[in-house]
Amino acid sequence: MPSKRRLIDCVSAKGEISILDIGMGQAKWWKNFPKMNFSGIDTSIKMVNYTEKIYPNARVVKGSAEKLPFQDQTFDLVVMAHVLSVMDNPKQAFLEAKRVTKNDGEIIIINHDSTNWKWIDITLSWFSKLVRVKLPFY
Repeated sequence: MPSKRRLIDCVSAKGEISILDIGMGQAKWWKNFPKMNFSGIDTSIKMVNYTEKIYPNARVVKGSAEKLPFQDQTFDLVVMAHVLSVMDNPKQAFLEAKRVTKNDGEIIIINHDSTNWKWIDITLSWFSKLVRVKLPFY
């Protein structure tokens, strides 16, 4: 499984930006960026409650990646870390991520690194051409 270290390095080079973390879990990597404008979404109310306590200034919501409760072109960066393998409809999640990303923004995908998930990488390669997601995936 790829390390979030590459994600942290990538975000460090960007300055202050707005970030949406889809499937944020406990959002542990956010601690590296106290001045960033973070928003997060997770299907687990337990994760939402935990993250709200740790990051009271962030916008954290319970919801689905397939129907994001955010306006179009809101975020400079959208992160999808280790969530694709648990989504019912990854294509719709990609379309939603693209919708909420600013025109000059980026989507970073950290995928599970396992031969059992190779079908996701193949699908992502094809689908990235449709939504203009930068390759390689992290």
